[in-house]
Amino acid sequence: MNIKSKVSVALMIATMFLLLFVGIGAAATFQLSGGVTDQFGNPLAGSTVEVLVSNTAIVVASTITDINGNYDVSIDEGAYEVQVTPLPGSGFGSVIVWGKQITGNTVLDFILVPEDVTSLSGQVLHLGNGVSGQKIELTNQDQEVTDNTGHYSMVEMPGNYGITMM
Repeated sequence: MNIKSKVSVALMIATMFLLLFVGIGAAATFQLSGGVTDQFGNPLAGSTVEVLVSNTAIVVASTITDINGNYDVSIDEGAYEVQVTPLPGSGFGSVIVWGKQITGNTVLDFILVPEDVTSLSGQVLHLGNGVSGQKIELTNQDQEVTDNTGHYSMVEMPGNYGITMM
């Protein structure tokens, strides 16, 4: 084998290792899909679905629901906030899911409620870290348990409520 052939073989081997290395380091991409409906199961076409990097305003994917209220986006593995905003004038309020961990293809459906319904949400922290499993209760009303990042969200009719953490 001459020197030119040896160099050619060496370059081919180096290229294969480079492609293998780049392939291993590539982030996994998954499908996030689902439907957006009202409280009666009617599809809400034209709603905007945005996927944001957790705890930022960085939108990594955005789409509009189709005539059947369905959406589908491709995103990398990670933690995200997923926000749905209905068409202006629809009478429905927006909704957001906090700290959604995407580790595979995921179906996430949303039910939007009329705007005159109030949403109470927040995060329970201890020394700057989210507290999971913390029970949040509205006086004589619903209760919710915080997720793994300490976030909670409730939907109630407007009014005066007391709030208790247990």
